[in-house]
Amino acid sequence: MSADTFPAPPREVLDAPPTVAPALDVEAWVLDVLLDPDGTLHNPDHVHLGTWEPRLGFLWATESLVKKGRRVLGRCQTGKPTGDAWQQLVRTEQLLRWFGDVPDFVVTLDAHFVSHALRTGRPADVLALVEHELYHCGIERDRYGVEKFYKHGGPVWATRPHDVEEFAGVVRRYGVAASAAGPLVEAADHVREHGPEVAQATIEGICGTCRREVAAA
Repeated sequence: MSADTFPAPPREVLDAPPTVAPALDVEAWVLDVLLDPDGTLHNPDHVHLGTWEPRLGFLWATESLVKKGRRVLGRCQTGKPTGDAWQQLVRTEQLLRWFGDVPDFVVTLDAHFVSHALRTGRPADVLALVEHELYHCGIERDRYGVEKFYKHGGPVWATRPHDVEEFAGVVRRYGVAASAAGPLVEAADHVREHGPEVAQATIEGICGTCRREVAAA
């Protein structure tokens, strides 16, 4: 399978009133094409997903989601239900009906965006979106950056934030236009050619605002 074989949202989902529906064929495609070491578009950055094989649940959403004036095309969340006992019960029941179990990660995709991109011959746009969400699927780390594992040996799954404004792997595989990091890349190119305008500096981990955003991601 290749980029051109990415599963399109079913017409019955696109034509239905605003809804969310399981996309089981997307999970199968991701496992075969991106996570399998022999897959045609295998990405070694996702080796932890191929090694530990978390349960990935994909959903089609036909209602547009806009946050801070920008349309959200995809979202990755851990599957573990949160909230009080009843909220967890509702969420668990919902996931069981969709997937038969509770996935480690649930990835929701804008069905109309995916459908339009595939119809207009832009499968790379869809792949960049899907891989962006997969980059969010990671193993939780402790304060020293060491991956966490349960006593039985399995990893503690958690969503991880962007490297900067985007995952470096998305830019590497699909180009700057596939991300919001264009201005940052242009600035980095400027520094490589001309050097910093003031002086070389390192402030990683200093800004409290950035640290709060990472913690909340």
